[in-house]
Amino acid sequence: MNAPAAPATHPALVRPADFARGLGFAAVYFAAAMFGLEFRTEPERMALFWPPNGLLLGTLLVAGARGRWTALVAGTAASLIANFVGCNSPAVGLGFTLVNVGEPWFAAWLLRYARSGSFELVSGDDVFRLFFTVLATGLVSAVPGAAVIVFGLGVPDFAGALVAFWLSDVIGVVVVTPFVLAWARFDRVTLPPPSIWCAGELVALYGGLAALAVAVFTEPAGGRYVLSFAFPLFVFFPWAALRFRVRGASAAVVVIALLAIWNTGRGRGPFVDPSAARAAQLFMAQLFVGVLALCSLVLAATQVSRDRSDARLRDSEERYRQVTETIQEVFWAMTPDCARVLYVSPQYEMVWGRTCASLYAEPDTLVAAVHPDDRAGVAGRLAWYDGEFRIVRPDGAVRWVHTRSFPVRDEYGVPWRVVGISRDVTDVKDAEQARTVLIEQLQKALAEIKTLRGMIPMCAWCRKVRDDAGFWDSVEGYISEHTHASVTHGICPKCLDDMVQRFPDLAAAGDEGAAG
Repeated sequence: MNAPAAPATHPALVRPADFARGLGFAAVYFAAAMFGLEFRTEPERMALFWPPNGLLLGTLLVAGARGRWTALVAGTAASLIANFVGCNSPAVGLGFTLVNVGEPWFAAWLLRYARSGSFELVSGDDVFRLFFTVLATGLVSAVPGAAVIVFGLGVPDFAGALVAFWLSDVIGVVVVTPFVLAWARFDRVTLPPPSIWCAGELVALYGGLAALAVAVFTEPAGGRYVLSFAFPLFVFFPWAALRFRVRGASAAVVVIALLAIWNTGRGRGPFVDPSAARAAQLFMAQLFVGVLALCSLVLAATQVSRDRSDARLRDSEERYRQVTETIQEVFWAMTPDCARVLYVSPQYEMVWGRTCASLYAEPDTLVAAVHPDDRAGVAGRLAWYDGEFRIVRPDGAVRWVHTRSFPVRDEYGVPWRVVGISRDVTDVKDAEQARTVLIEQLQKALAEIKTLRGMIPMCAWCRKVRDDAGFWDSVEGYISEHTHASVTHGICPKCLDDMVQRFPDLAAAGDEGAAG
């Protein structure tokens, strides 16, 4: 009897793990939103720095399909709560939420679509693609955002509201999204090996950056040391980018952005001008942070691309080395003029009887070892050769080698190296020579063998045989002429009996002779 089928199970709409992750993301999003609300202008109450957009965009780029929906729902809820706590009306809060959640979703879709999958900052092109995408989507979302500001907050300047909303979203993405992308994925290839020196370097890098940034951006406006201490900040960003790649550069950008924008909003630092509006001051701080972020992230991502290319090259070279050192053939590579050896496999020492180091030192020995009788056909032709020749080893032994070489061309069709494969075919040559000798011996033996074939014309009466010239000869003569056999004569027992019966006298005489 068949057992009853198990009831079909369906995945839960909301898993406990998804709920926990959603709460955690909502808490981080809410904290980022409250931090952004600290930079609202008065009396317009427009936020000039909005890091939640960068947080949501980065999460949408690194999360899976289920994680993206969790982040969208959690971000929407956290944005509504933050706007409520920030004393915005429900309509204004809902308008800001729809714009601030829709913009990262649209930007993430564009970036993932352009890369046909996940998006990472692994090249300078990726950084520029992120920046230009954010500029475009931010400008699109700034139109409804400015409408919310004008109709919801009562700001009369639509153009000013549009620019403020656009820049606040862009700088939030520029600062936070690279940080999320870099730290959400671990790539050992792009980081220096952990050590006590690496830890000390990190302390020196970020401690020095933070200390100098505090000195620059906490000084009251118009201080006498602002300009003299502002420029050394640039030194830390190439350091972070070159040594710690995108992780280091994005962390440095976050440190400088927090200190620069926060202190500028509080009326301190080099970007504060008492005669300028607060929005203009924050705009200068945002521009400063954006330039630093773009330059350092492009440098870091370019280094990541180079690191990965080097890693792929090392892996390819390792596979290449394993293949060339395992096969029995000698693999070698030279410059197009065959004046310098770029690589030769260890089998060279077994075939040529010379060390690889000697070939690297004196590339001419590759041709100098060729047998004098074959050297003229090899010299000057190694760039494109396919044939066999003999080589003379230092111990005087002669070996046969089959070599096939050809030029390798670059993308412009110009030869940039010559590669060749040489194989020791001495055993094959010896076998061919032995076979040739054996064939010659067999042909010689066959030539000496005479055989009788076909029909032999023989006289029915006298038993003579007619030769090819038409003469009649005895059977004995014909056989001696056409074969190497000789004929002896005797009497078989039957013929002997017949002879005795026919010639009794001869038989009696024979008996008497035998008795006598």
